[in-house]
Amino acid sequence: MDARREEQLIAVAIALQEQYKIKVQIICCDLASPDAVKKIVEETGDKQISFLVYNAAAAYIGPFLNNSLSAHQLIVSVNISASLGLVHALAGPMLLRGRGAIILMTSLAGFQGSGFLTTYAATKAFIRIFVESL
Repeated sequence: MDARREEQLIAVAIALQEQYKIKVQIICCDLASPDAVKKIVEETGDKQISFLVYNAAAAYIGPFLNNSLSAHQLIVSVNISASLGLVHALAGPMLLRGRGAIILMTSLAGFQGSGFLTTYAATKAFIRIFVESL
């Protein structure tokens, strides 16, 4: 699913609301954008966020030098910068309330170097160590 496609987000939100009787807010956002975290924080406003699942990822499969530096930086933006920013923004209020949960998805690629997944594997290793360290 592409989380930037509103119609897909709406369908998932409706299913979650019906099945679990929870409130779901949809925010269409390009997580590679430098202001992605700011946009999400602003759109959620003063709502009490109890659960964050960061399951977004960008990847390139192929030789490292066959992809542009800007494409590798996009992978870092989505896989590291946005998740780091959201944890920083949302974890504090959860700690103050004494409840909440954050799940950051990683990959087995983050456990070893992978020739054609260089940047992706490195970002997933970062997420794994980041979560273990928290």
